[in-house]
Amino acid sequence: MRKRSSKIGGQAVIEGVMMRGERSIATAVRLEEGGIAVESRYIKPVKDKNILYRIPVIRGVLSFFGSMVTGIKTLMRSGEVFGDEEGEPSKFEKWLAKTFKVDIYSVVMFISVLLGVALAVALFVFLPLLCRNGVEALIPEASRGSVGVNIGLNFLEGVIRLVIFILYIFLTSLMKDIRRTYMYHGAEHKTISAYENELPLDVKSVQTMSTYHDRCGTTFMVLVMIIGVLVLSVCDLELICGLEADWTSNGVVRFLADFGWRLLLMLPIMGISYEVLKFLAKFDNALVRMLKFPGKLMQKLTT
Repeated sequence: MRKRSSKIGGQAVIEGVMMRGERSIATAVRLEEGGIAVESRYIKPVKDKNILYRIPVIRGVLSFFGSMVTGIKTLMRSGEVFGDEEGEPSKFEKWLAKTFKVDIYSVVMFISVLLGVALAVALFVFLPLLCRNGVEALIPEASRGSVGVNIGLNFLEGVIRLVIFILYIFLTSLMKDIRRTYMYHGAEHKTISAYENELPLDVKSVQTMSTYHDRCGTTFMVLVMIIGVLVLSVCDLELICGLEADWTSNGVVRFLADFGWRLLLMLPIMGISYEVLKFLAKFDNALVRMLKFPGKLMQKLTT
């Protein structure tokens, strides 16, 4: 089966899906009475944006945050459409718009992004590092700081991060509404695959497709975790600064330094993961399929 090159992406929303091409975004939401509401809008092509979007690694970081903002906006809008939440603005909303020249939607949007980032940092950076340091405290002091021990601890931290991610996906899938959203996620993948395989975009053709897709955000997250272990092992803060540095003897200062260093490295890690994801999506052979397997396995939980 011939497969065309495509930059079509998307995500699941409340009772529907969003599809994004190079020049437009379309969202379809199933209404409570059974109909389907469809909205579409034009977007500026990436190639027409800032020149930074053309620079490898940097474009991955920009795309990640851009997709996150677009995703939250679309998710909120799908909730409004599904619940038909239209009506007169409240007194507070009118006061907010008049006093600060902003609407309540922008405020909620900002808070949602902030909370989303804070939760991700707490679960996937702070908590794994805390567990890593707890294990390190059990290692004899004479053995700490060696390259082998640090690599082992970085690997352990990565495993802990992956376990937290799997538990997060599994526990959220137990919620009926979230599980249904994951099902729409699979439908989104099937539809994009049908398009890329040049099949008719009808129910019969789409149903024959797999729920797996090479460019899925779930696979991106798995790559971030794997590549994160490699980057942290190469760019270990203590090995760079030297174990004899004064700050390494203070537990709190050392933890905060390690925490800040990981936050800083998250940007290049995301950028590298984005490039790897795009590269792997271009090929299909035994070696590439092996590299794709962890992401494919994880997608079974999110679709």
